[in-house]
Amino acid sequence: MRNKLLILFVTVLLMLCFSGCSIPTSSVDSGNANAVNTENIEAGKTVEPVLVPILDVDKMRPEIAAIIDRGELVVAIPSEDIPVFFEEDEDGELKGIEITLAKGLAASLGVEVVFERSAKSHDELTDKLLSGEADVVIATYSNSLERAKKALLSEPYLDVDYGVMANRQALLEYEAEDNPVPILKKGNVKIGAVKGTSHLEMAAILFPGCEIIELESYAAGAKAAAEGEIFGFFCSEFQFILEYGEDPSLSIYTKTFTFQDVQDSFCVGVAPGNEGLMDYINIYIKKNKNTFSKNEILAGFLKLFEGDNE
Repeated sequence: MRNKLLILFVTVLLMLCFSGCSIPTSSVDSGNANAVNTENIEAGKTVEPVLVPILDVDKMRPEIAAIIDRGELVVAIPSEDIPVFFEEDEDGELKGIEITLAKGLAASLGVEVVFERSAKSHDELTDKLLSGEADVVIATYSNSLERAKKALLSEPYLDVDYGVMANRQALLEYEAEDNPVPILKKGNVKIGAVKGTSHLEMAAILFPGCEIIELESYAAGAKAAAEGEIFGFFCSEFQFILEYGEDPSLSIYTKTFTFQDVQDSFCVGVAPGNEGLMDYINIYIKKNKNTFSKNEILAGFLKLFEGDNE
């Protein structure tokens, strides 16, 4: 009974805290952004990948042949967990939707997967590619313009909405309780984003008149928005769910708006010069894109909150 009440509480919390709006820009089509859909949530089934035997390595593209000869695919992910996407369980084993993706990709090449976890930020993941310490990055790695200057970026395997967690008092003062976009487009307010992420770049693109504040962490961003230090905190929708799950009192001081017409696209990063591997990954993603969905991710969050309160 307690677990059912908790799931109901989280669902209602999301409905109360999230609203939708759109950001009209010259580069994106305007549309209605919707609150996160929590209906018909079903937990996704995780299937352990099976290694595929590889033959005729000498006829393969060199970067793929090198991975197969080595017997392992090195995947970079940050040192800090992002629950549901990649995290260590009680036994120290990595799990999450992106861990499943990485294992499946490695298995399709007939090799084991090794995770490189020394990066302190998403931008440091790019350095791992350029230094040769990792073959790929699979870790909520957004396809930003700055990253595209340094690394090869795959087709997206997941698109999530961007959003702003805004301070409720500021919304009242600016008469923007239902839609903060006019205020954000006009500028002259402070918008926070976590340093070392693509969100800084995107916030500057979307809101050129605003003062963009670099924050140390997502938790710091939520705190700054709740305390009114900034007008709002910019990032992707699932991070907001994590913050509200960690601290439900945030709903008293903040309201979150998601932008359905401006999305954060997660992709696989590969070092320059590895076009053969990039081609392979794009085909793999195309054939496995329906492996997980937003509903599965939401189910993972609800399971996370349920487990924290048992």
